[in-house]
Amino acid sequence: MHRFPAEQLEQFRSLAKELVESNADVIVAITAPGAIVLKQTTSTIPVVFAIVPDPVGTALVASLAHPGGNLTGLSVIGTDLSGKRLSLLKEAVPSLSRVALLLDRSMDPNTSEHNVSAYSKAAEAIGVVLHPFEVATPEAIDGAFSAAAADGCDGAIVVGSMLANEDRRLEHQRWRTE
Repeated sequence: MHRFPAEQLEQFRSLAKELVESNADVIVAITAPGAIVLKQTTSTIPVVFAIVPDPVGTALVASLAHPGGNLTGLSVIGTDLSGKRLSLLKEAVPSLSRVALLLDRSMDPNTSEHNVSAYSKAAEAIGVVLHPFEVATPEAIDGAFSAAAADGCDGAIVVGSMLANEDRRLEHQRWRTE
């Protein structure tokens, strides 16, 4: 059985409930928000997650070596690369001085705070000022870029499931209507 919440938090909850009530043998959660909602919904059905930046930091698992509970999966530990990402941006734009960090805190506030902290430290280390901008909906992306430009940002980093998966959500909507 396949369910796709299109990165809409309210759909994660209803679909998680539906999957748990179907007594699935195992549930695969592709994103951190899906895994988080499933952890809140079931403690008995095994849940395998695929794209979770920090499963320990979001309390999905006790540790990477010994997850415990009913959740396990792959960690992309994306925030460990924040310094490298900023350094590459600085290399591509040597005059870089102000960077916008566009993020969606609504799906996973813990990971968002971890991202802001990691990127802030990395920005300070290379002499760049970081400006976080909240982008809670796909419709807010254009406004966030405009605000970043008005704030003098000359570069941007985009993090968060809502933003990263928008093309996938739109493609899924197109596929369902065909």
